[in-house]
Amino acid sequence: MPAAEFLEPLRSYLGQASPDYKERIMPEIEDARAAKRLAGAQYSDRFYGQYDRDVRNWSLEQPDQAFLNLITKGHLSQRALWSNQHVRQVAQQALIDAALDEYTTAPNRRRFWITLAWDAGVTMEREPQLDLVAVRNIAQHHLRRAGLDGFGIVEFDVWKNLTGEGGRRIVGHVHFLGWPTDPDSFNWRKVEAELCAKRSLPNSIGAKSVVIEPVRGTAHDIAHLAMYMTKAPSAAKNMVPGKTKPKLRPAALPQGSAARLVETQSQVEAGDVMFAIGEGTSLSRKVHRAIRIAMRPNRARTPAPTAEAVLQHWPRIRLLNGSKKFRDPVIVTRANQRMLDN
Repeated sequence: MPAAEFLEPLRSYLGQASPDYKERIMPEIEDARAAKRLAGAQYSDRFYGQYDRDVRNWSLEQPDQAFLNLITKGHLSQRALWSNQHVRQVAQQALIDAALDEYTTAPNRRRFWITLAWDAGVTMEREPQLDLVAVRNIAQHHLRRAGLDGFGIVEFDVWKNLTGEGGRRIVGHVHFLGWPTDPDSFNWRKVEAELCAKRSLPNSIGAKSVVIEPVRGTAHDIAHLAMYMTKAPSAAKNMVPGKTKPKLRPAALPQGSAARLVETQSQVEAGDVMFAIGEGTSLSRKVHRAIRIAMRPNRARTPAPTAEAVLQHWPRIRLLNGSKKFRDPVIVTRANQRMLDN
């Protein structure tokens, strides 16, 4: 038998978990699941607490108050708005479960944590303009061509204290938990350098546009990354000078930024920020299935506002509330594209 034909079944066998192994690591799996669900809930409580602070003194008519309650903390059906606390919780818990299932099935798999942050995701908080479809598709394209399978998500951060800029930034970037389709030939340092050199992935602040980090093979590490990908954006970042490039430091969300993030993400559905490649679709299917079940219409759930209704409510709300410098966000999503097509 040729060497390649002999080694492939062996690699497949070594990458899988035996029934005895699965039984032995179940306590670790359950501990990781519980710990990271709790951590995710803490991020969520912190973010929505800051949102409550931002809107506490707003003057709102009853329809607008009902709209805000629905898109943040209401039990929705039909559309999984990414601004909604319960939608995020369902997606987060499903991804933690799916990632732990994948880890249990293939404990010896080489996994990598990949962050892509390039200029296409950078916009200003005063008037966010972001083609979310393009950001997601570009990341997916480059990761697939690099020979990676896995699951990715677009995350939003607020950057503040930027000298010379007219306000704060909202920065969309991509996190990806993946593994190479051909582990023996995958050189992660070379792939990182090649991706950073792509003209289609520029980073104007001089930081790496792509960072690849090997993942330690523990259940807690896998569950932590799944939680982190879906956490609520409860902190901002300060960009400070470094010796060779700027550095980002965690900071408190400024007054008004949590509400602005809610406004921006109320134009976004969970499916707009998530993508999968190759075997990573097993994770994606589980997350989307959990969301579909949670969004089924029933008496306890209220239909989410349409994309058109979201765009109608916010200008009226901002006439009397929040920063007078804020303008309408323009977020290109699948729903937005359908509206333009019609």
